[in-house]
Amino acid sequence: MKESIQEEDKINGQRKKQGKASITLMIKDDIRFFAPNDQLRDKYHHAPDLDSPIPGTLGDTELARLADPSLYRERLETFRNREILPEAYVEQYGRDLRFQVLNPDTKIIEGTLGANREANGGPPKIEGYHLYNDRTGFNAFFDKNGNRYRTGFQANRSQRTDIKTNNNAM
Repeated sequence: MKESIQEEDKINGQRKKQGKASITLMIKDDIRFFAPNDQLRDKYHHAPDLDSPIPGTLGDTELARLADPSLYRERLETFRNREILPEAYVEQYGRDLRFQVLNPDTKIIEGTLGANREANGGPPKIEGYHLYNDRTGFNAFFDKNGNRYRTGFQANRSQRTDIKTNNNAM
């Protein structure tokens, strides 16, 4: 973990000079996984899955309501408002994600996200890596195009089976 944090500090120093958002870096099995804060912010409705704190300006009830897929645009508008979701909460969510990814029980499974949706006429699946912990049931997905964080969630029973047997979620 120390290696991840040291390299992350260097990268974020450079990004700050360039006026870019910071990232959370996780190095597992010599693979570098990146979680940009803008993506962590957009996926903040999964923060309770990692027991990350929820700001009082948002609240548990509102966060649960915004997790509804039909409220995607409202969710993004809300989460991108730094008065509602302060940066410190997004950064903590990134640290909590790092602890989950670097947990020794978390395994890297090469696979896809969205193959089931694609098979039913939905958007194309995404090739990447599941960082899945069978003990906690949490799954983080990083794409193969830069090892960038796409989503993370507490997998339900059918998702757990799909990840373990088909290397796919959703």
